[in-house]
Amino acid sequence: MDVRMSIPKSRLILPGNYIVKIRFYSKVRMEGEHGDSDGCWDVDTHTIYIGKHLSLARQKYIFRHELVHAVNDWFLYFDYCERGWNVGAVVMTQSSIHS
Repeated sequence: MDVRMSIPKSRLILPGNYIVKIRFYSKVRMEGEHGDSDGCWDVDTHTIYIGKHLSLARQKYIFRHELVHAVNDWFLYFDYCERGWNVGAVVMTQSSIHS
């Protein structure tokens, strides 16, 4: 299946002005900051990190995978806001889940 999708160069804005930053890191920097990972979602900084040393197909896969985490956190964030709950609690919970 040919899915023509490009990865945004620096950010993606979800409804409610929830900004998801996108950063491409070298293999050395990825390993230094994120361990043995091709990519990751950082809920605290709202950033998707992707290894720039990966093939384009793998980068697209990593982006889609990490975007699922970002959208889940976006949903929880606004769900908590609408209910008047402590948003800090959802950030802490999601950070511990993704670790």
